[in-house]
Amino acid sequence: MTGIAFDPADGHLRAVTTESKLLTIDAKTATVTNTTKLLGLSGKQQTSNLDSRPTDVSFDSAGNLYVVGRRYLALVDKSSGRVVKFLAKVKSKEYNFQALAFDHVNNRLLGADLADRSLYQMHIESNKAKKLGKLTYPKVAALSFVPGEGISGTKVRIVEWLETSRKKK
Repeated sequence: MTGIAFDPADGHLRAVTTESKLLTIDAKTATVTNTTKLLGLSGKQQTSNLDSRPTDVSFDSAGNLYVVGRRYLALVDKSSGRVVKFLAKVKSKEYNFQALAFDHVNNRLLGADLADRSLYQMHIESNKAKKLGKLTYPKVAALSFVPGEGISGTKVRIVEWLETSRKKK
């Protein structure tokens, strides 16, 4: 799994995998109840500037599902796995979106870009991403919001991952 989010509409968890699959997971039992291929992120509909591997997933307050990849943000039908609309599709190869989170208090979708180590607000209506500022963390693995904390009633949590290697003896 590369990303997982709670669906406020039905109470299930949805996860995406590097194989472009959308998993439905029972939040009480942690059992995968459905597996759907994400359509439009690979195969014939893939464009040369689109990386088909999803990196994260998030829901807005209405239960709309968003999937982010290295060079795209897509609104996805959670039942069929089909891309409804590509949003903020970035043609530039220097972008590398990794993490995604919906701020339910301020009604905004944020994404972390590993290429320039910045935080972006994804504008769904205009299909653009606005740079909010630089991140001090080199490798952001996840974003999450904590309601009731911080400026305007919400605080963003940023998770960093560190890669280590062990030398063989």
